[in-house]
Amino acid sequence: PEDNWKANEVGIRRNGDYDDGNASRDWWSGTASAGEDDLIRLDIDIIPASGIEYRLKTTDSQPAVRLRNSKLKGGNPINTTGNGTIIALDKTIYAEYISSGNNHVTFELVAIISATGQEFYSEEITFRPFESVTDAFVGEHSTAGGNNSVSQWVRNQLLDGYDVHVFDDGHDWWQSDDCDEWGEGPALDEIANAINNRGVTQIALVGYSHGGGSVYNLSKRLYYDGQTTMWYGVNRTQEDKINNNKTYTVSFTSYIDAIENYQYTSGDPEIRKPLSSNYHLNQYQTNGLLYVGGSTIGGGIIINVNRTNQLPTLYHMTIIDDYTVLFLLTFEFQSQTIR
Repeated sequence: PEDNWKANEVGIRRNGDYDDGNASRDWWSGTASAGEDDLIRLDIDIIPASGIEYRLKTTDSQPAVRLRNSKLKGGNPINTTGNGTIIALDKTIYAEYISSGNNHVTFELVAIISATGQEFYSEEITFRPFESVTDAFVGEHSTAGGNNSVSQWVRNQLLDGYDVHVFDDGHDWWQSDDCDEWGEGPALDEIANAINNRGVTQIALVGYSHGGGSVYNLSKRLYYDGQTTMWYGVNRTQEDKINNNKTYTVSFTSYIDAIENYQYTSGDPEIRKPLSSNYHLNQYQTNGLLYVGGSTIGGGIIINVNRTNQLPTLYHMTIIDDYTVLFLLTFEFQSQTIR
């Protein structure tokens, strides 16, 4: 929404990973790559008029953002320095952040009277790199990205300028394992890529039901990255995924009726605080006979909110849809997480 990106600017990933499979970081390459996924789409809409020309430009002589004609890159970037580039028709382009820094880059679309060179109207958009990454987990039998409250919450945070990803809880064993009982899978890979290659320094984790158990498993996997520890009665050595020279914080974690998540779980509530969490929000209910949450235990900042006596009465299947639950989650998440 226009109000959002004008107020918050537009979040963009530093394109320092290796989506093209080469040994050098993506921002050094102009070659098209089918694996490229870090560019941001920008639609330019104009009204052609006699005697009027439109130019796209920036005042930055060496902008940290390149504009390209394809989301997969390839070809020369669009020239935006000096007088910029004439835009004659509506156009879709893609922005790429090409630096490890933290510069905010503003582009301006200017309407100019051709005969006099007078600028009489302009619109600006500013890109700034993400500082955080968030993994959110749906509950059992829900689909990541589907028509459920966790996926919709993720969409809302994206619109508010956060880099948020939604994953399967990993308990539906017939589906793909986004996060297994050891914390391994695409959810971990996304965080490792963000820290190692995209300059991210903050992590947030959110989970409902068995997705809450996935939050704990993933936090433990991050804590013991590259180390050996006992895990559900098994001594495991974790692959070293986070570069040793990288520092980060788990700035925010949240459970909503969290349930322990491993293959032979009996459905017990997940009450262990996620490891290394600086700030943990736990909302739960105990109205049902099966699948109820519980009060999180551990040190540091923990906010336990018992929704058992809330009206209307909440159960495991309805707590995730409740407005007050989602409002508090959003408020605390945005208070503790950098855009």
